[in-house]
Amino acid sequence: MDPKESYSLKLISNPVISPKGTFFVLNWIDFPSNDYRSSIYLKTEKEVIRLTWGGKESQPYFYDGRLLYVKGGQEDSLMRSSLGEPEKVFSFHKIKKFLPYHDGFVFLGEENQDKDKPFEATSRKYRFDSRGLLRSRTSLYYFNGQEIRRGMGGNFDVTDFDTDGKRVVASATLTGDDVSLQDVFEVDINSSSFQRLTKGEGAVYSLALTKEGFAYLGHRKGLSPWARKDIIFEDGRSVT
Repeated sequence: MDPKESYSLKLISNPVISPKGTFFVLNWIDFPSNDYRSSIYLKTEKEVIRLTWGGKESQPYFYDGRLLYVKGGQEDSLMRSSLGEPEKVFSFHKIKKFLPYHDGFVFLGEENQDKDKPFEATSRKYRFDSRGLLRSRTSLYYFNGQEIRRGMGGNFDVTDFDTDGKRVVASATLTGDDVSLQDVFEVDINSSSFQRLTKGEGAVYSLALTKEGFAYLGHRKGLSPWARKDIIFEDGRSVT
């Protein structure tokens, strides 16, 4: 396959099944601008419909009879649509994940940082991370319908979260930021307080709430990049 042929490839991601059909994101490289593009489509029993045309839309989520998605640009915007003209819910520099919570949304966000300001690298993570110099931290935020407040954040990264509308749990590098080890925390969004739920040291690659509590994919074997990943439940049970 030559470079020109590779530019013709289109990849599907983020499938979401709903009563309307299956929403998904189509990703491609625009030629000749070489820009990465993405748009949201809906597949019904009869046809495939393109729903967005800006070329920078992702993270479809069907909730309360409406489509939610993130529209990229100079900053990200959470959009809401009844499959007609969309409306903007709120904007933030980078929105990495969002979920409905009460009358608003909890989301993982990255703040905009001034790259021209001096920066002091105080941890090994900044000096050795493969992405280079990371000025921005990913934190957990809550949009209550009127304003955005930070629910969990600091000199560490929140890496994932889940909510069932009552509990909010998040994984973060708070106790192992230098080597990117994570723990699971119970988060009180309203008071911006949190409590560590996992013991020992290990990794949390993804996190979910179940009827029996939280579960995560990871391990508790310390600094061990090649450790086997297990599904570990809140009560300590694990499934290989």
